[in-house]
Amino acid sequence: MGPASLSGRIGKELTNCDKFPIINFEAIELDEVNINKTDLGKDQQYHLDIVRAIQTGQCAPDLAIRDPGPLSHSRWLT
Repeated sequence: MGPASLSGRIGKELTNCDKFPIINFEAIELDEVNINKTDLGKDQQYHLDIVRAIQTGQCAPDLAIRDPGPLSHSRWLT
């Protein structure tokens, strides 16, 4: 454990989440996110794409294979 890892139950589960297959899922109605994607950092853009996939119920193939890098709380502090 250290600043580059998450120690909680969910954080531990997410360690290998990129290895799980994409499954069919039902869209979840969410408020529209009105933000210019170019104003976001790489991590935030990735998470916005995930939110949009949840909203539509469709996971784009490029999102499914994207490698966001290691999950790290410290990357969100700056």
